Amino acid sequence: MLTLGRLLAQGAARHCNGHLLPAMPALSAADLCAPIPRPTLQAPRVLSVHDPVFPLLPFAGLLSVGRERGWLHDGLFPWFTAQAQADGAAAATRCSYTQAREAILNAQRLHGDADLALALLSGGRKSIPNLGVMGLGMLSHGTRGEAIRFGLAYQLVAGSMLRLQLQLDRDGDGTAAIETQALFCDEELRPFLDLDHLMTALNAIRQLPTCDARFEVRRLELAFAPRGDGLTQAIEQAVGAPVVFGAESSRIVFDAHQVETPLRFHDHALLVMSRQACEQELAGRGVHGEAAGDGRGALQHLFSHDGELRSLSDAAQQLKMSLRSLHRLLAREGIDYSLLADRHRQERAQRLLRQGVGTQAVAEAVGFSDSRCFRRAFRRWTGMAPSEYRGQAIQH
Repeated sequence: MLTLGRLLAQGAARHCNGHLLPAMPALSAADLCAPIPRPTLQAPRVLSVHDPVFPLLPFAGLLSVGRERGWLHDGLFPWFTAQAQADGAAAATRCSYTQAREAILNAQRLHGDADLALALLSGGRKSIPNLGVMGLGMLSHGTRGEAIRFGLAYQLVAGSMLRLQLQLDRDGDGTAAIETQALFCDEELRPFLDLDHLMTALNAIRQLPTCDARFEVRRLELAFAPRGDGLTQAIEQAVGAPVVFGAESSRIVFDAHQVETPLRFHDHALLVMSRQACEQELAGRGVHGEAAGDGRGALQHLFSHDGELRSLSDAAQQLKMSLRSLHRLLAREGIDYSLLADRHRQERAQRLLRQGVGTQAVAEAVGFSDSRCFRRAFRRWTGMAPSEYRGQAIQH
């Protein structure tokens, strides 16, 4: 009988070639001298929650904790065994988002996780080797910033269940941030994924080989309320910086100049091979390269690059599909556009009020016909008046 442990071993042998890395394509002398290839832009690829594109890599931390706690068994990841028995072991190396979330929720129940301690443990135990060939590509760059951008361009290779983005000097204070964005609509699992993925990213960045410059974090912002008295202290100890709960978005904030830090082992040939291997891995999953818009869920295509919610007609045009097809796509993915638009208006209104903008101006900015309608909607969203919210935000 195939157990999860045997499947993991077989998957590692196939995908890691005995060295935690997939087999590299052979390169000619001309390849080594050529510029690093860039992918060709193609029509947007919309990921579905049902697409089996996530490898075992993102579960490394979860598996480590499970082995220690004694609750790791095939019941936690039932589809691997079921697929292997039906189609052979080769079919059981990837899973869909719905399957992955089922495993994570099962693990949280087994762990008795009400305070996201499991997310902190899981993310804290993942490192560059757990990122596969993407991690090797990060190590071969010349600067920390180049390595980060490479990792973010090919994050799906490592099984990222969110979309991480690098933002430089967004706040105009000389800081940069790595921010999470939802790949799919999943409010229940989002706090776990935010903390797990940001801790993974932080570990990987700190393991990049610089001469003597440690990667320092200014603060960690999390877009959810604290859970448990001990979680804040545990996170701050792991990150080495203050943590802010209830933020506008979840992100690691750091001084932007750190992206220029040189790495010790820049290797152009290895970089070329790593990029080619990442491209091949994505192509094998039906996702073609790091081209703009590729490898994103339907939710991502509803937002512009500056974070504004597109109209349904604009989103359909961007996806090169009819409005009717877009409605079917959103229904399949469980996305309610009206609720999404309402949530987007709320977040934008709160951001403007925190900046001290007046109630009437905020109402107009978020599309309300008059301030009375806006005040009623804002009280429905938050339980307080806009002026009260603005006063509390300015006070703090």
